Amino acid sequence: MKPLNDFSGQILPVTVLDCLTTIKISIKKYTAAIKETANPSLRTALHDQLDAAAHLHGELSEFLLEKGWLLDKQF
Repeated sequence: MKPLNDFSGQILPVTVLDCLTTIKISIKKYTAAIKETANPSLRTALHDQLDAAAHLHGELSEFLLEKGWLLDKQF
């Protein structure tokens, strides 16, 4: 019997793909919030969060490609 914390099956790829989707949605929301705010310090904070989310999305995408859990589509 496998231990409960064994992620060798399908749980890890699905979880990582879910995180990727969540980050993508966050990027869209940060972009909308930046467009709507007039406060310069809030805009800067949102932009920093957007940069961090975009970086994380790239890192996670690379991880998925390396594992073969995401297909590389070149246009």
